[in-house]
Amino acid sequence: MSDMRESFLSSLRFRTKALEMALATLDKGGEDALVSIARVVQQLDGSSVEYGFPGISTCARAVLDASDEDIPIATQELVDYLKSVSRAAAAVSEGGTGVEDVAIVESPDVPAEESRTVSVLHVDNDDVVATLVADRLSRDGFALSHFSDGESALAEALLNPPDLVILDVKIPKMDGFELLAHLRSSPKLAEVPVIVLSSMGSERDVVRGFDLGANDYVLKPFSPSELSARVQRLVPAS
Repeated sequence: MSDMRESFLSSLRFRTKALEMALATLDKGGEDALVSIARVVQQLDGSSVEYGFPGISTCARAVLDASDEDIPIATQELVDYLKSVSRAAAAVSEGGTGVEDVAIVESPDVPAEESRTVSVLHVDNDDVVATLVADRLSRDGFALSHFSDGESALAEALLNPPDLVILDVKIPKMDGFELLAHLRSSPKLAEVPVIVLSSMGSERDVVRGFDLGANDYVLKPFSPSELSARVQRLVPAS
């Protein structure tokens, strides 16, 4: 089993726990729970097929497509499936031969190129911008993962390197310029295209972005269609 595949499987435990916590909050009427669920599910939908788990992607897509009243049921089904995958993976590592185990073992034999979706990591703490970007790029065939702070985005990028990163500069915990510097200093991420999407449009800011290694710099307010065109110039959708 590849290191990246093992890392993905290891991350399922934490993502499952995050979904369970969000579900518990959702039962109490917590509005932030929907945002948390959407964030985790988008991450799973964007990376699971690439690592040979199309079933996870199917369940994740069911959550994303569900109505508000059906989200709890769809999310619980995803949680149950994630747990079954984790159990099967553990069984395989111990030499298990169950039906689920076979599915885990056989999935890497499917060429990733046949079903791989280009992944885009978006970092912005503005929910409106996040929605605009996700809607446009998803319709254009890209798999989106969204984070609202630099530290979480960097951790995800190191675990699941994306094909492209779109980042704002004014984000909490680690600003966009610092995040860009970390991306360029990482051997795994140094060549990943980065688009800065920001309202900081002074000559000094734009020059700094390019000096740090940005491939493009787009100013807010922006056109989602134009942004998608710029993304496709750097990493054409499959």
